[in-house]
Amino acid sequence: MSRRSLVVFVVLSLAVAACLPTGGTPPPPSPTSGYLPPTPETAPAQADVVVDATAVLGTVNPLNGVQGGPLPVVRGDADLTPHFQAAGVDHVRLPQDTIPNNLTLGGIFPDPAADPDNPAAYDFSRIDRFVGAIVEAGIDPLWEATYDIGRTDTLDGGDRGLQKGTFPRDPEKWASVIRHTLMHFNDGWADGHEWGVVYVEFINEPFGLGGCGRDEEGVRRCWDLYQTFAAALHEYEAETGRDIRIVGPAEPLGIERLEESLDRLRRLLDRIRPEDLDFLSVHPYGGDTPEEKLELMQAARDLLDTYHPDGKDFSGVGLWASEWQTGGVGEGPERSARVGAFNTAVKILWQGLVDRSTLYRADRWPQGLAGAAGPDGQVDCADVTHCLESVYFTAEGTPKPAYFPWLALAEMAQQAPHRLAVSEEFSDLYVLASRSADADRLALLIARPHILGVSQRGPLSLTLLVDGVGPSAPYAVALYRVNAETTSWEPEGVSQVAADGQGRLYLDLSLDTDTVLYLRLERAP
Repeated sequence: MSRRSLVVFVVLSLAVAACLPTGGTPPPPSPTSGYLPPTPETAPAQADVVVDATAVLGTVNPLNGVQGGPLPVVRGDADLTPHFQAAGVDHVRLPQDTIPNNLTLGGIFPDPAADPDNPAAYDFSRIDRFVGAIVEAGIDPLWEATYDIGRTDTLDGGDRGLQKGTFPRDPEKWASVIRHTLMHFNDGWADGHEWGVVYVEFINEPFGLGGCGRDEEGVRRCWDLYQTFAAALHEYEAETGRDIRIVGPAEPLGIERLEESLDRLRRLLDRIRPEDLDFLSVHPYGGDTPEEKLELMQAARDLLDTYHPDGKDFSGVGLWASEWQTGGVGEGPERSARVGAFNTAVKILWQGLVDRSTLYRADRWPQGLAGAAGPDGQVDCADVTHCLESVYFTAEGTPKPAYFPWLALAEMAQQAPHRLAVSEEFSDLYVLASRSADADRLALLIARPHILGVSQRGPLSLTLLVDGVGPSAPYAVALYRVNAETTSWEPEGVSQVAADGQGRLYLDLSLDTDTVLYLRLERAP
């Protein structure tokens, strides 16, 4: 689906910054200029971007989920809790791709011959610290049933690379371990807790890293395993009265092999009932443009809405991008700014389509052999082959440019949640606009990622029109700019403007590639 076939929207606050104080967003400075009311003589004949403040299309979804953290895997790295809370991060996926057998089922249940009903067979010492940190931050954990029990997961590529597992040797025992782990998290079993962990995801990327074969027999066995997984969760629900949200199957989606993935997903829907799947989780790693990321998620949504095997209706199932990123992890501010602009463009396109989104990853990624992690589940970088830095934070917890758009989206969802209709014709510009219920607050989020073959480097000047505000209504405008130089969440400037007699508000803006602008407009007395 082409982006131009959609109505594009504009969201809320983006940022310019590095460290956000734990006390929240700093107050805007005093206005730096007087009112600049447009007149028929000075108003442009045609605007480049038009926002209709009277056309509410839905609700802003910040899509601010993340994998990894807030407790870091690397010992001594900063706790990211204050930054997650400031950005309204709604869920954290447990940091898969760490040291083998560390936070997976292989580490929780190390002896495959042990009795799953025996609390002594479990080692919750590592996983508890990480889940506990998420819960204590007021955030939902997304816990994966990854991979097999009995210390079988390894790293693909020797001493570094992607963590992978084997197909469970005893699916019933594997499912019993999952159920007992939830009992430990939620019901006090085995000196456990009352954390209310409700989001549980099937094996990570089953056809590949998860050990399921891609041939006919492999697909059949994998969906047999999924049914065993869902049955165990339903059994847990019946025993405890809890409502577990079943997420799966964490299927990667790519442009070139999209139909192959969709065919596997159809075969899953053939086998299960709608109550066996609360969220379809996919990993849209394919695609070099935001439009291709949109195409992948739209294909998954269309599958749920239009495929009705035996009359079953999956249209009520949510859509979760439970792992995605722009390129890989990285260090420098230029790369972080590029990732931030691209990710923001994707989140703008996903408004109204994707229910939850999990970026990879917030903490550092230590790569090394099994046994490198200590009993606390953390590792020293000196003991592993590689310690790859996050594109969002330094090891010391200082935010990089890619983090700041999270703050803008969170602010918009809280303070100006009504998403507005937007029209524009730039091939590398992505705009989201919103307002409060009374229209006293407006918000604009504009991303311009550098896209090979599309973007022309250099500043882009544009005129933005917000139509449908009160005649002569005055607004204070705070402008935030996020680029490679951004080190703090502070406005670049604050000015005051007023609508004309027809309720039209004009703004002149300029932004380079790999830049995000956030404008907060508050009606003045």
